[in-house]
Amino acid sequence: MSRIRAQTDNVSEKTLKRRKYRRQYYHKNKDKCRANMHKYNYGLMESDYSRMSLSQGGKCFLCQKPAEDNVKRGHIARLLPDHNHETGEVRSLLCNRCNIVLGMIETNMPIAEKMMSYLKHNNYKALHA
Repeated sequence: MSRIRAQTDNVSEKTLKRRKYRRQYYHKNKDKCRANMHKYNYGLMESDYSRMSLSQGGKCFLCQKPAEDNVKRGHIARLLPDHNHETGEVRSLLCNRCNIVLGMIETNMPIAEKMMSYLKHNNYKALHA
């Protein structure tokens, strides 16, 4: 059974209409919805986001690639607020790739250090072979 079919099997017609409306509203008002999400999730106002983006030159804080290079599902994605999961404090704006990688290694520094050592060792061998 397809995933979409499974999601709609035990759902009322009213719920399906509401979901369709929300999807349409989101697509028509993406900037407003994102601003609300940043405010709700991180306490970050749109003016704060704009100021951070400007101070970073519109680039990811870590890889320094411009926001235009941040393509997700065929669309240019905005930089994402990176935050400390313990304090909730927003640290900087990251591209999707850096945000995912940071999220994976942040919780397990010994593994991250081992990965860095592995890459350094193997890249050195590949470059000087």
